[in-house]
Amino acid sequence: MLTLPDGYEAASHFDWVRPSTDTVTVDGNSIKDTALIINIPDRDEYRGKGYGFVIAVEILEQEISARVYYKLLLKTQPKPGTEVPEHREEK
Repeated sequence: MLTLPDGYEAASHFDWVRPSTDTVTVDGNSIKDTALIINIPDRDEYRGKGYGFVIAVEILEQEISARVYYKLLLKTQPKPGTEVPEHREEK
């Protein structure tokens, strides 16, 4: 079960996040950067919220197949003009 920090909800639109390419080739004992494309529709109901996604990466061509999962958290900006100022305590 995915647990999210306060202020985040599980994303119900999985098509908002997709990899920039279907396959990335990485040499053994190496690291390679890749990108995710995030496209959230500009609609009021999606603004000012936190969303959590589970990203899965399958490791191919290994003796033992494996899949890596990680949690992606993102927050959308509130509608312009509706930002709530942060409360700051005076010292």
